[in-house]
Amino acid sequence: MQMKFGIYLSKMVLLGMLGLAIITGLGACGQSQTTDDSGIPYITPTTTSTNSSGSNTITYKSVEITILSVDQQAKYNDDDGNPSPYLLRVSIKEHNTYSNGTYLLYRDSFRLVEANGTQIAPVKIQDEGEVPQGVVRNNWVDFPVNSKQDVNTLILHIGTNTEHQIDVPLKQHPDLSQYQPITVTPNAKLTYGGVNWTVTQATAQLSADATQATSGNRYIVLTFKADNPTNNTFYPFPSENFRLQAPDTTTAPTNSTLPAYIAGGSSGTTGTVTFLMPQNDKTFTLKFLARQADNVAEASANIQF
Repeated sequence: MQMKFGIYLSKMVLLGMLGLAIITGLGACGQSQTTDDSGIPYITPTTTSTNSSGSNTITYKSVEITILSVDQQAKYNDDDGNPSPYLLRVSIKEHNTYSNGTYLLYRDSFRLVEANGTQIAPVKIQDEGEVPQGVVRNNWVDFPVNSKQDVNTLILHIGTNTEHQIDVPLKQHPDLSQYQPITVTPNAKLTYGGVNWTVTQATAQLSADATQATSGNRYIVLTFKADNPTNNTFYPFPSENFRLQAPDTTTAPTNSTLPAYIAGGSSGTTGTVTFLMPQNDKTFTLKFLARQADNVAEASANIQF
């Protein structure tokens, strides 16, 4: 009789442990919700993104920033003391896609926006300053709050007053589509300086070369393929000779990765040219300016988003 009871008790313990493991596993896949002393719910998102197209990912100054979680505590073991009742910690993943280190000035460009519009500056950041080239790292930003917050009502505001700003709702699965790059493949062709040029791709994006677009603007990045069937070397000089025209403005490039020259008899030379343009314009005219000194005629092509 004692042996049967022992077997029964062992089975009950095993089932209990299995049930606890299942409940714990389910909790890790969702989001934790509880209430503070006043009964106001606050939610800690636990959804993570494993790639740059995740729903919680935006790009600021060429650094992909993914919201990993939001937590609220009276004190953290790694803080230096906090005069406010609570710290709200936004944990993020950062990936620098630029070819050099990028400096993120969190104290100037990150704000927590409460439901009533109050903006709160961060008091501490785990890693401040430069995000090295190609680095993927976890980081966190702490904001002082007077009481535990309903995270569903909060926004992480990124960008200074002179930059194209980004508002990230801290609820799970926010709609961030308006901040994502838009790419088209115009395959627009033109001949300039005896070289056959093709605009293979055009991308509209909010940052380029570790710089955020200024307020009201975005970057248009054109990708070129150049074939030179002549025997002559051609020097494009994009900053002097390339222009992108919108209905109300014409601008010179902010950057180019084209080589200094296109060798005679070469094909498949590639590079990009970047322009800062008004954010709402969708139709552009690419102009290669005439060069009278070396008898090069003007050429143009249309780009449509």
